[in-house]
Amino acid sequence: MKRTSLQKNTNTDEQNTCEFPVCRTGRHSDKILFDEQYFNPIDNQTVKSFVWMKNLFLFTTLFLVVFYSCKPDDVIISSSKIVDNLDNYAISALAFDQSQTLWIACDTGLFKAINNGYELFDLGVSDPVTALAYENSANTMWVGTTAGLYQLKLGEADTTAIAISTDLVSNSSILSAYADENSTRWFGTEYGFTRSSGDTWQKDNFKQNATGAITSLPFHDFGINSIGIWDGDYFFATAGNKLWRTFEWKESVDAFTGATQWDSPYNGTAISDTMYVVFIDSQGVQWFGGKKGVQIHVGHDPKTNNYMFREELVNPNVRCIAEAPNGEIWCGTEDGISIYDGESWSALTTTFPNNFITSISFDGNKVWVGTKKGLFEIDF
Repeated sequence: MKRTSLQKNTNTDEQNTCEFPVCRTGRHSDKILFDEQYFNPIDNQTVKSFVWMKNLFLFTTLFLVVFYSCKPDDVIISSSKIVDNLDNYAISALAFDQSQTLWIACDTGLFKAINNGYELFDLGVSDPVTALAYENSANTMWVGTTAGLYQLKLGEADTTAIAISTDLVSNSSILSAYADENSTRWFGTEYGFTRSSGDTWQKDNFKQNATGAITSLPFHDFGINSIGIWDGDYFFATAGNKLWRTFEWKESVDAFTGATQWDSPYNGTAISDTMYVVFIDSQGVQWFGGKKGVQIHVGHDPKTNNYMFREELVNPNVRCIAEAPNGEIWCGTEDGISIYDGESWSALTTTFPNNFITSISFDGNKVWVGTKKGLFEIDF
């Protein structure tokens, strides 16, 4: 189907209608523009004519959308293949280090790409690996498992896994990992998140209230499925407590002074209680995936410029999001991949060993797709 604008989300989970004026944005443009036109009626006849023309236009638009959106257009790729020896593993995360070596987290452990294949990296434990985050400045790979967190200092002759004490993290079951541009590490767990900067570890008391008291964040007892940061705004996708935005981090007290749930009346409408992924694209646009589609936000004001896509996706459960080198946004769902090029959505569903997509990572003209049953390699 074709879409020439992002769609404002002013409705509940059960509706997705278009409200004028609309937002026009292009993935290949350096600017994001919002154009509004206001109608100033001259007399009653003019008002009646305007209403009639508007209703006719909306009816025609609705008909065309329904007619052309029955099935998203399929994406054509040059070649693809299932990665040998990983075809039966449940992939949970993918990450590249500075040497462009691919690391694969899965239910049987941690794999590393080598010449003509992959080898199992010995973590010293047999727990499923659930999260990866590469810290470029330290050339370090952070590895989360269902029973603990590990640090791999790469580039050494004999890289070994360093186990992080479970006393330093809010919970030993790691769900997500994120390393920001300041080399601060953020780890989402089954219960809250942990922040690490240098040798300092913090697992609670992240909120300073108006009186100056330091307390826990309201979502401290929930699982943190994904973490994303953009220009001083911190986003946390929770398991059961919607999306949260925190802001105004104060180094003097190691806490945020602001924290709001992504829901009315302070933020845009939440799309689902459980959110799976936060992704910030190269233009600073914030993408949030959950059980009922993908939500997009532009800028800092949480009450404006919120858009939602649901029916356009091959499946509403969005598990992962990534950006292609050409600016396209790939959304991995529980039944394939939906691709947004800034104007329209297309589908990529028929070639995977399993359509439950867990992770997507790009490397030049290749894209690596993790599924519930193996790793898939695609050439453009």
